[in-house]
Amino acid sequence: MGRPSKYTEELAQKICGLIREGKSERTICKMPGMPTTLTLRKWKDDHPDFLTQSARAREESAEKFNDDLLELQDELNDQLQTRLMNGEDFPKGAVEAYKVLMQEKARQAAWRDDSRYGNRKTVKVDATDDAKGMAEVYAKMLEAQKDD
Repeated sequence: MGRPSKYTEELAQKICGLIREGKSERTICKMPGMPTTLTLRKWKDDHPDFLTQSARAREESAEKFNDDLLELQDELNDQLQTRLMNGEDFPKGAVEAYKVLMQEKARQAAWRDDSRYGNRKTVKVDATDDAKGMAEVYAKMLEAQKDD
């Protein structure tokens, strides 16, 4: 028998709070008093409520990254408008720097909640009695690819 688990509801909530703030699980596990990544994975297996809670926290952190992205866009727009009205040039490379920051925020949001912030395509398959088996579905998919 191994050591007793240090899992508590309070620690689980603290971890989920850090995830909501945008911290990765790997970063959290490097913090003092936190479990290792292996232990965290085991806790998710042993405590389905923690798994659900951490998944929701990840989705909420996606909203945070998307909000950050929108703020960066507003900030860039405001600066561009102000400089345009004052006849000032925008510093060289500043737009590129904003672009890199915005792309990273978008990537982080998509990584945390691909269903809302990602650009992955989904394929719907009709598996009703009207569909004449998967062979026909695959044939239609292959035909569609040839048309592209």
